[in-house]
Amino acid sequence: MKKSLLLALIIVAALSAFALFNPWTAPSFAAAEARIAAAADGSVFYFAENRSWGSFVFGVDEQGKIGFVYEDKAADENGRSYAVSDLLWSGRQLWLLREAGAGESTGAGESTGAAESAAPDENAVRRQIWRLDPATGTAVAVITRLPFRGEDFRLGANGEQLYLSYRDADGRRVYAYALEAGGVVGSLALAADAPADILIETAVYDGKYLYSALADGSLRAFSAAGVKTEFTGGEPQALWAGGGSLFYVDRATNAAHFTLNALPAHAVPPAETEIIRAGLPLADGFVALVATSDGEGALLRYAGADFLPPVPLEINPSANLRCSLAAALSPVGIGILAMAVFVFCLCLCAFAPSLLGRLTLLPVCLTLPLVFGAAGLAARSAWESGADPEAAFYQMLAQCGLPGLGLLLLCLILTVCWLSPLRRLPRQMREISARPVWDDSVPIAFGEVGRVQRAMQEICLSLSIREYEMNSAMNSYRRFMPQDLDRLLNRANLMEIEYGDVATSEGIVGLVTTMPRGASKRFGESHRRFLEFVFAAFGRIYAAAASSAVFLSTWFSLTDFRLLFPAGGMDGVRMGVRLATESADDPGDPGAEFMLVLHRTAYEYGVSGQENRAVSFMSSYELGLLAKQSAKLAALGVKLLVTEQCEKTLADAVSTRYIGYIASSDEQHNIKIYEVLDVYRESEKNLREQYNQKFQQAIRLYYTNDFYLARSLFSEIFKNCPGDGVAKWYIFSCERLFNRTDFSTINYSIFGTEQLPK
Repeated sequence: MKKSLLLALIIVAALSAFALFNPWTAPSFAAAEARIAAAADGSVFYFAENRSWGSFVFGVDEQGKIGFVYEDKAADENGRSYAVSDLLWSGRQLWLLREAGAGESTGAGESTGAAESAAPDENAVRRQIWRLDPATGTAVAVITRLPFRGEDFRLGANGEQLYLSYRDADGRRVYAYALEAGGVVGSLALAADAPADILIETAVYDGKYLYSALADGSLRAFSAAGVKTEFTGGEPQALWAGGGSLFYVDRATNAAHFTLNALPAHAVPPAETEIIRAGLPLADGFVALVATSDGEGALLRYAGADFLPPVPLEINPSANLRCSLAAALSPVGIGILAMAVFVFCLCLCAFAPSLLGRLTLLPVCLTLPLVFGAAGLAARSAWESGADPEAAFYQMLAQCGLPGLGLLLLCLILTVCWLSPLRRLPRQMREISARPVWDDSVPIAFGEVGRVQRAMQEICLSLSIREYEMNSAMNSYRRFMPQDLDRLLNRANLMEIEYGDVATSEGIVGLVTTMPRGASKRFGESHRRFLEFVFAAFGRIYAAAASSAVFLSTWFSLTDFRLLFPAGGMDGVRMGVRLATESADDPGDPGAEFMLVLHRTAYEYGVSGQENRAVSFMSSYELGLLAKQSAKLAALGVKLLVTEQCEKTLADAVSTRYIGYIASSDEQHNIKIYEVLDVYRESEKNLREQYNQKFQQAIRLYYTNDFYLARSLFSEIFKNCPGDGVAKWYIFSCERLFNRTDFSTINYSIFGTEQLPK
């Protein structure tokens, strides 16, 4: 969900950047045909661009930077937006000719005065003249309504005197009027008729000549004295006249015709792709705006007798931003952006990870575009009224922002409240899946959610009964099954165990031998006393093993109860020490003595039987050999024994002594055994460690058939430690072998001499 939200924010940021700086709303020099003006020295060009969302005026400096100058946001009394139809630089001011209306002439004829005799036609084109200060971007209306009917209105100047020229609808006659200061239309300055069968396309008056481009491609100058025809037109365009200077472009050859030192001159751009769109004659040549093949445009200066390298036009980001904002605040832009917001919210709703998320986002999808659209319309209204941006922002916030935010919050609150029962269902189901117990404090909702909750309540009751029955059955089952049987057989759980499953493992296995304390203690025929002894002994073993051992035996055997120590032999040593010390110190002990034998071996563990009846088994020859002798070793008073294989895995701190080996009846298998001395009290342990060297010497003498010396050493040891049952056994074994002369049949293992004939 976090990644999806981050991706959505990135997409929104990218779309916002594209909306504010997209190339579609950027200033387009190619769309500025015949609406270009230039400063008297050619240092700054101005061009107008009319879009569906507004009219804009831009400036181009000597470095080719296109900057924003003015946005025309006004409309006529009928709500029709004005479009800038012509620009003129004169008197350090920029003059704008603005039109609003149907774009068609309402009559053909001429105007003979400053006012029309006929009543104004509401469908006629409304024209105005404004004065614009490019430095501040402020415009002032000079003439709010031009009382002329005609087409192709153009502005001209001679010094600070402005002129307005136009032609009639038939193109047969052109007029030029002087515009007086204070917004007054002066008298007719000049009127001229077109030559026979040749129509006039456009005309510009500079106070002396009325330069007219004719339909045949020629360029003629009309004056009060007559017609001046020495100009070659060639389908002239980009016509500019003023102050006795003339500039136009031959559309056929792309040659610029201009006056240089009061004499006619012309020049052709070096690149065929540089189409001259507007120009201005200078003292040493001219400067022009050209359209390049990429459509971006460039500044081209002709000085002396050569062209300087063109300067590419570059759009200032602020100009692009102003155009993009105006496009975004237009009715179409607001509609598109509102639709984009709706689609985006709808996508968020569709890709929400849960049904609750989609239901929660649904009112946002419906209300947010409406709020956005209303806010856009309010912002557009404030924008067109020319209000201060800060005041416009607060006005939009007061009219649409706060009410829209309140509506959105209200929808969210109502949605959350209505969906709260449904929102609780996933949490309740998670709780039930973890523990099938219904919380009675949870209120039951109405409708479909309430029926689902009541069904869940009944499910909880059924699951609780089944869980109780299953737990009872499993607890009863586990009592009679070996501990961790599933792990020993590499199964996921007990349900997967089948008869015939066998696993071969290797580890430390312990054999526990339990016997009543004291040789004279007997249970007789009292089964109750025997069962009490068995229960208490098993409880002692279970407490000593704690969590360190795995019970392998399925029954409690007094001489061969088997345990597995997964963590190693040290856990077995600690258990043996606890069995030896705690039982001796506990006054409530039932009178049991324990001996633990630890051996590292490989064994097979599995389940045998049939499908309806099975029993676990453990198979290991070495464990069976140890189990045969465990009761006899326990009778010698040994508490804890480890075999050679286990003794190698113990820590160095464990004190042990070698006491002999156990052999099979055919003497093919021998297992060396060591007694762990840590089970004894500190004084007895120290005593046995002190004479251990003498004990080992006596065993070596025993193995070399020096039974006399071995008996002497064992007798000395037993005299110092009467509790050493192993030394006592060796004394009797030496006496049995003392007078024997045939040593080939002697079994030197522990209890091996007991098999010899007396």
